[in-house]
Amino acid sequence: SLMPIYNDLIKHYEFVTNKYNPFIEIFENSDSLNPKNNPDFNWKEITQYWIELQLSMLRFYREEGFNDKWKKCEEIIGKVISEFNAENIASYHYERCLYQLFSLDIQELKKEIENWAINNSIPYWEAKRAGLLAELGEVSKAERILETSLMTIRERLNLSPVTNDYTLVSQEAYVLQLLKYVKSSLRFSKGEYDTDKSIFKDYSDRWNKLVQFKCDPWTELKSFNTFLENKPKEYKIKEQKVGFKIGSSTITTTFGTDTYAQKAYMFLRYIEEVGIPFKIPNSTFGNKAAQNAIPYIANYSPYWGFAAYMRLGDTKEIDSIFGRKALSRMTNEMASE
Repeated sequence: SLMPIYNDLIKHYEFVTNKYNPFIEIFENSDSLNPKNNPDFNWKEITQYWIELQLSMLRFYREEGFNDKWKKCEEIIGKVISEFNAENIASYHYERCLYQLFSLDIQELKKEIENWAINNSIPYWEAKRAGLLAELGEVSKAERILETSLMTIRERLNLSPVTNDYTLVSQEAYVLQLLKYVKSSLRFSKGEYDTDKSIFKDYSDRWNKLVQFKCDPWTELKSFNTFLENKPKEYKIKEQKVGFKIGSSTITTTFGTDTYAQKAYMFLRYIEEVGIPFKIPNSTFGNKAAQNAIPYIANYSPYWGFAAYMRLGDTKEIDSIFGRKALSRMTNEMASE
């Protein structure tokens, strides 16, 4: 589920969402399959799939910098948002916030967060809001939201002990991770640089219990770091090697995918999914993996690479994003933007 949509697949998303039209009263398209001409279809189920595909497309257009398509998709979603469930609405607002963040329009980002109605019944989405606020420097506000989210999740866990649904313990693990990150930032801002282990003892004890359910964010991050810490060789589908004999050479053809790029994409999506920013005041997260993942991603998705680089805030990496190689892959329009 961390895999991005490949460019050659997005056309199928577009085809399917045009073929099925659960909102025929709003979008008049006589050629589509809709509740009027196919009343026997399970339109309740189709509608939910259609909404989730639209949100996936919105995310793809934002990641790749296809701004015109993003705005068109956002307009379509805006006309039917009254039909969304609470999580779909939160996902939509989160996408709008990330779009402004990718565009480096911080004032609009702040407006988007303000327009995103608070809903404590979906505490994990509130935690993602907190992550955005922390990235903007509003760390104390983020801390309050996270503590409320954690309390809500734990209350639900008490009402429904874990059996075979790990959703709540998984959410608790990530909220704990983000809350520890935020609390460390607040301590450093006060000049308290020595680690007071007693403050985070409760976190550690709880994490040890969550690990039995395979909810272990720190091991996940370590896994990404281990894979991405070494800079890869350039991936080539065909590579020619000169032989020992004068004039001889061999051509090696690689079949399959660029596994390093795949893992790098997954890492950037992971950061968004768990809602933890690379950098908040006085503290960083996932920088080790990001410093190699982002320049490599820029070879395939320069807009996404640039936006992630800006969020990372590491000036030493500027050449990897705006070097000759990366620029040579950009269109004139993309470079101008």
